Amino acid sequence: MSVDSQYYRHAGRLSLARSVSARARNNVFKLFMRQIVPRQDMTILDIGSSDEEGPETNMLEQLYPWPGQITGAGLGQGLEFSKRYASRYVQIEAGKPLPFPDKTFDVVWSNAVLEHVGGPNERGAFISEVRRVARRAFIIVPNRWFPIEHHTAIPFLHWCAPLFRRLLRGTAMDFWTHPHNMDFLSRHSLSLEFPQAKAMYAGFRLGPLSSNLVLIF
Repeated sequence: MSVDSQYYRHAGRLSLARSVSARARNNVFKLFMRQIVPRQDMTILDIGSSDEEGPETNMLEQLYPWPGQITGAGLGQGLEFSKRYASRYVQIEAGKPLPFPDKTFDVVWSNAVLEHVGGPNERGAFISEVRRVARRAFIIVPNRWFPIEHHTAIPFLHWCAPLFRRLLRGTAMDFWTHPHNMDFLSRHSLSLEFPQAKAMYAGFRLGPLSSNLVLIF
């Protein structure tokens, strides 16, 4: 079992959730290509690359036309990642500075990481590091107002975060009840934390109930 397998073990348990997730991923990637307009010579750091292989993981590597320009970065050793993709991989530590000089990359891509780094202070530190090592950034997170919670596939309960945490505490999904493991983020909350970013609805588009949010720096 890889170090980040816990982040995917409950995802995609329902066929409807898998279908929605696939459509959301494709839409997010298309938005990335429209907003960033990458060139073949641009370098990309993917923060959140995983040794878990499946439809929910390593979206950029699966879809990007120039995977050799991607450097993967994740908590695991990257052994399976390196076997499958033509991309370089660097192991990083949670809460620690990224092991790259300033402006090493043209773009940082990070999918489904920001909600797991901790509270506002930790998110601020994460984004500061992202902006230090790259000229632009494309940060994707689940939208807390999407009807299905991304990590547990439970509908609606997460709309009331205290109730979600109380009812699931001590169950097989206890991991998701701790704010330092998963926080619930909205476009409004992210706009307040990062007013310098463009905050957009993305993924499976339902207006304020869309599946994902994107921050573009």
